[in-house]
Amino acid sequence: MTTDLYVKWVRHFIQLLGIERPVIMGSSMAGAITLYLAAEYGEEFSAAISLEGGFDTSGRYVPWTNHPKVHAGHFLQSWVSGLMAPHSPEDMKRLTLWQYAQGGPGVYQGDTYFYSVDWPNVAGRLGRAKCPLWVLTGEYDYSCTPDSGRKAAKALGGLFIEMANIGHFPMSENPALFLEYIHPVLDQILHLK
Repeated sequence: MTTDLYVKWVRHFIQLLGIERPVIMGSSMAGAITLYLAAEYGEEFSAAISLEGGFDTSGRYVPWTNHPKVHAGHFLQSWVSGLMAPHSPEDMKRLTLWQYAQGGPGVYQGDTYFYSVDWPNVAGRLGRAKCPLWVLTGEYDYSCTPDSGRKAAKALGGLFIEMANIGHFPMSENPALFLEYIHPVLDQILHLK
């Protein structure tokens, strides 16, 4: 997965649906590509919301995650479990981990290649967002830290919100708490002129 390929997929999907100037929101690697789309193609969007998308996301790519001797279904659960807040409901954390156990061979490796290798090389060259931008990052996210999200928001001219008591998976690890953070943002977007 590369930035160029990812952007082509997202833009083509929107064109196929015939949607004009949608609000785009993505989390993690989708949060990163949302930053890119806001800066490079922002005139195509009414607003952009980047969740857990920042500039300093290196370190998550490890080549052996797709090795035949590594059972990704078991390994990935432990690899991502520390990215969740200890306050998140246990049932929601387990569901999030179960989702990671379901990935096909090489999917996580391709995702982390984009997020941790390709993206950091592209992120620093972005200009200001061409649409209203919000960047939300969970306080317990060490993959994309609040400082990383804050840096991205500042560089792109967006608004930054640190989400207390949330980790890297806001909408799945603690959806009730996430709604408290995202509702005011959506309200602001509804009232944009």
